Amino acid sequence: MPEWFFQDPPAPWLWLGIFIGIAGFVLAVMALPSVFQMMFGKPDLFVEFKSAELEEVKVLQCLISNRPINSRMLRWLGVSRQSTHLTASISIYERGTKKPIREHAKLLINQGGEKSVEIGEITSAWPVVVAPFSQKPGAPVYLNDDFDLLQISPGYYTVELALIGENRQIVLAESGVRIGAKMNELYWT
Repeated sequence: MPEWFFQDPPAPWLWLGIFIGIAGFVLAVMALPSVFQMMFGKPDLFVEFKSAELEEVKVLQCLISNRPINSRMLRWLGVSRQSTHLTASISIYERGTKKPIREHAKLLINQGGEKSVEIGEITSAWPVVVAPFSQKPGAPVYLNDDFDLLQISPGYYTVELALIGENRQIVLAESGVRIGAKMNELYWT
């Protein structure tokens, strides 16, 4: 190495190095929330299976929510959960034999209004609802998919709910369902 390499820099260069170091630190601190948003702000979908009785109709529902940010530090940095668009499909199999009843039936998503859509937007503040099964008093149970109503005979079934979101995000949720001849015999297991 040449001898000038080991000498102290002249005073103007020393101040320039300090200024560049401080500017780099400030830029890094300013970019930190954006980096954390990219890493921790992605959608985190959660599925909850519920039942409801609405106007003499029993409905089995799947509530799909986008979990909020729980970390105080991330919230302080301004990180928020991104909303996403998703579509839902359901597959139904007989429990035990795994015989398919309906595979990949496209479901309509209710975003809180009266009209259901094929592709719904989910935010961290408002869940969306998918209602695959319904039954009226004295009537059989129907699968409510986008194409038609499929009558399902009484028995025990396994249900696979597939949610496909943006960026090829796939969430699979599985539950059992008991279907009987009466309204009180329709429930998630």
